Amino acid sequence: MYVGETVNFTCAVHVSSGWTYKWYRNNVGISHTGSTLSIRLGRDNAGKYTCKAIKADGIETHSSEKKTQAVDDVPEPSVKLVTPWADVFVNEVVTLSCEVASTGWSFSWLKNGQTLSADGDLLMTGANLNIIALRSHTGAYSCKANHKDRPVHSEPSQPLDVKVYENIPKPTLSQIDPSYDPMYVGETVHFACSVNVSSGWKFKLFKDEREITSSDSSISVQLRPSDGGKYSCKGTRGGQTTTDHSDKISLTVLEIPIPQLKALTPWLDVFPYETVKMGCGATSTPSDWIYEWYKEEQAVSRTSNSVSSDGATLTINSAASSDRGQYKCKATLKSRQVITSYSAGLTVNVYDQKPRPILIQDPDYSILFPQEPLSLQCHINISNGWEFVWYKNNEKLTFNQNKYEVTPDTAHSGSYTCEATRGKDPKFTSDLSQAKNVEIRKDAPEPVLAQVPAVDKVYVGEQLMLKCNLDVSRDWEYHWYKDEQIIFSNVSSITVNATHPHSEVYKCEAKRRKTRFETKSQPKVIAISAIPTPSVKGVTPWLDVFPGETVSLSCGMKTEASDWLYKWSKDGQPIKYEESVKSDREGTSLTIISSVSHAGEYSCMAEHRERAVFSDYSSGIRLQVYDTKPRVTLVQDPEVKVFHTQDSVFFSCGVNVSSGWEYSWYRNDQMLASGPNFTISPLFTSHSGEYKCRAKRGREVAVFHTDHSWSVTLNVNERPSASILLLTGWSEVFSTDSLTLECEAKDTDDGDWRFKW
Repeated sequence: MYVGETVNFTCAVHVSSGWTYKWYRNNVGISHTGSTLSIRLGRDNAGKYTCKAIKADGIETHSSEKKTQAVDDVPEPSVKLVTPWADVFVNEVVTLSCEVASTGWSFSWLKNGQTLSADGDLLMTGANLNIIALRSHTGAYSCKANHKDRPVHSEPSQPLDVKVYENIPKPTLSQIDPSYDPMYVGETVHFACSVNVSSGWKFKLFKDEREITSSDSSISVQLRPSDGGKYSCKGTRGGQTTTDHSDKISLTVLEIPIPQLKALTPWLDVFPYETVKMGCGATSTPSDWIYEWYKEEQAVSRTSNSVSSDGATLTINSAASSDRGQYKCKATLKSRQVITSYSAGLTVNVYDQKPRPILIQDPDYSILFPQEPLSLQCHINISNGWEFVWYKNNEKLTFNQNKYEVTPDTAHSGSYTCEATRGKDPKFTSDLSQAKNVEIRKDAPEPVLAQVPAVDKVYVGEQLMLKCNLDVSRDWEYHWYKDEQIIFSNVSSITVNATHPHSEVYKCEAKRRKTRFETKSQPKVIAISAIPTPSVKGVTPWLDVFPGETVSLSCGMKTEASDWLYKWSKDGQPIKYEESVKSDREGTSLTIISSVSHAGEYSCMAEHRERAVFSDYSSGIRLQVYDTKPRVTLVQDPEVKVFHTQDSVFFSCGVNVSSGWEYSWYRNDQMLASGPNFTISPLFTSHSGEYKCRAKRGREVAVFHTDHSWSVTLNVNERPSASILLLTGWSEVFSTDSLTLECEAKDTDDGDWRFKW
């Protein structure tokens, strides 16, 4: 039972009556005699209660069974915050719970000591009070416990203060570690976002208005190149309250720079005892960095080389071959773990010996002519920073550039050399260059126009080559003119095709490719003639011949015949030479030992002895070859069998085919005479015999003989006497009579006489 409650005890004896009662608490009598005992409980009357019944006659019962009555204070409720925070913002929900140490209670709520009643913003559910925060809900909240079955009420609990803020605060974003700007890729930046009002906040980090992460408070970002930007944060709690963005923090994120290595002396390829100086810088503020030097990936010793305090410069004094190699540097950002990669390398080369410049002449002609420019360049292909010294015929010139322009004047002919120098204290001097001998001539040369073949007469169809040559100096290009009009460029020779008879005048011009200096040849007249046609003639007087007879033909030009060789054709086909058909070496004559197959039309053409010039074929000459030898006809006049002395006889010998015959006469196979006719007058008996003739033509080995004619036998007798005989029988006659006389040769048997009266 709780302090303040009333408890009733009843003591009863169920046997007899007239009993009085005596009450005890913790065995101590209580001044009460009734059968019912009512006690308002307090801390002082808790204990074990018993009673006895007593009669008037002194009879008393034993003590009743003890009843223990515990008395507790009414429990004091306490207000607990169910939701995370008691300082809230409008529309946030605060849940309070009224808690007691026992069960069976209901609760009422007070604000600032005033009992609350539920409404739309105050919800009382069991032991909980749900407050949908309004500014007016700020106050001290307490609760009372009311026993559900008994009229026991607790005192109000200790109050819990609820504060409702009118405005949502603005968070603060801080870059707490490190606070550098710029930052470099790979570094970690720590942001802290805080709200100085209330608690229970969670935070979201934004970059350029885009959420990137969330955290309770501190946010760490390992930086990438894309992490540069404007950072802000928001605070959230309970899923209902979100602050505005904090003020922005600009963060620059840079790639770790690659240090820039540069030569501080003008050259890195040096000669013994020269000085090389190099500098290393990481950014536009190189003083923020400390530098280290490496040669071929090995750290450079500071003892053997001069290195500045921050390492930004490296000086190699009195260079030696051991200093050759590729140098690089690295940088470390002061007070931070930011280390660059290697810089690009610079290679230091230390040469073993002096260089020798090369003297370049442009144009590189050993002989030049007036108005041709000349440039000499002293070139040294090792290192740089050179100045130059020029010499002409070993005399120093007052000029120190690498390019020397020579005025095109004969006075500037000579031998030129140069040398290169650089540096100071001491000055380094190269070896002397090779010499360039330059000759500048006063008079311009004239190109030679040559004709190939070098002939005076050019025939139609020929190709000539004209060559332009200028053998003084070199590097000429040639241009061609025909009848003063340019026809070809950039060729040293041209081909002229002789297409028709006429004359052309050619010139060539030689022009230097580099200086464009030009000079022209003397004109060359090309006379083009028609190709002559040879003519065929019969050397043999006759062109109708007989088998075995030799015939000769000739082929020749009317002029310049010795310049040509000749070829023969028969019936339009080239002649095949054989034993019976031969030609001399030049082809000027053709000799044929005739057969029937040699009959046909012969013509010839000419081919120049030295050039590919071919004439047309000549007009043809026809050769006729008979099947057999001709027959010789011998004619005797008169045609009598017997002749008499003092007679005359006439013989003629003839061939009725072809011409050019000569005749020979034979008696009894002995040659008598020559000629087509043979007359014997007067005849003598000694002229009797067998006569025949034969024809021939040609000379020497080409003589052709016919067969002999048939034979004629000539019989010559002594001349007989004549007598007249009267055949009619009478010697006297009358007018109108007829008579017959006969003349008779006497003393001869030859009756073949003719008679004259």
